[in-house]
Amino acid sequence: VLGVAAVGAWAVFTSLALFLAIKAVFGLRVSAKDELLGLDLSEHKSEAYSGFQIFSNM
Repeated sequence: VLGVAAVGAWAVFTSLALFLAIKAVFGLRVSAKDELLGLDLSEHKSEAYSGFQIFSNM
């Protein structure tokens, strides 16, 4: 039982440390502009579903 608790605590603290390091270095969110543009275009410079219409002109 003590071993399971130790491994669980190690996993939680290691994950938290990695999460905080990634948040500090890279950030966790994309910019609002990239979010509106779409991550396919902003990250990969191409459309994933070029044959589908996402927005309509109503």
